[in-house]
Amino acid sequence: MRKSRYTLPSLIGLLLALLCSSCNDDDNYVYPSVVTEFVDAHVNSSHFIDQIINDQGETFTLENRISAKELQADSYYRSISMYEKTDIQTKLAKAYSLKLVFSSIPVPVEKFSHGIQTDPLSIQSMWRGGNYLNIVSLPKAQNITHGFHFIQDSVVTRGGITKVYLKLYHNQNNDLEAYEQKTYLSVPLKSYSLQKGDSIYFRVNTYKEGLKTWKFAY
Repeated sequence: MRKSRYTLPSLIGLLLALLCSSCNDDDNYVYPSVVTEFVDAHVNSSHFIDQIINDQGETFTLENRISAKELQADSYYRSISMYEKTDIQTKLAKAYSLKLVFSSIPVPVEKFSHGIQTDPLSIQSMWRGGNYLNIVSLPKAQNITHGFHFIQDSVVTRGGITKVYLKLYHNQNNDLEAYEQKTYLSVPLKSYSLQKGDSIYFRVNTYKEGLKTWKFAY
């Protein structure tokens, strides 16, 4: 069976699940040498997460497979994981936490027939990792699920150089702006087949600066 790379198509999807391996809840517990980063998590035919691929293209097999019965088999899910590289030569790793994040292919602006919401939020950080644009956002929320999506405003190619213009869809669904809630988002870029010299422009409605644009060069 051909393995598919799975993203979340729902317009109002946020965080789907928190999948943890054997985690210690003791606040005094000291983790070994670990990294926390965005990865593609592979769900095998038995509905276990058995491998992760980081944005540097490294594939690690997990020593502690994580149950993922509610996820589609033979698929990849965008996630943020805290894990330890236990054996660099044989590419083994141990996952301490694995959280699915919203990651959906950008949709052309004309497809949003019911209008576009760009409620404000703050951006803690944003960077390109491999074929993704990774975002740590800080929407103000209380207890209502916010809706997110990625909007493709336009793709312009001139003189062999491509510029992709994207925008963040954010619907706070009338939630109270009670406190900042760290939310991880990841934009798939592979479908654009970008090369060196191309660039991505990502626009977000922020609290402090209004509409702000981030530029990322390939």
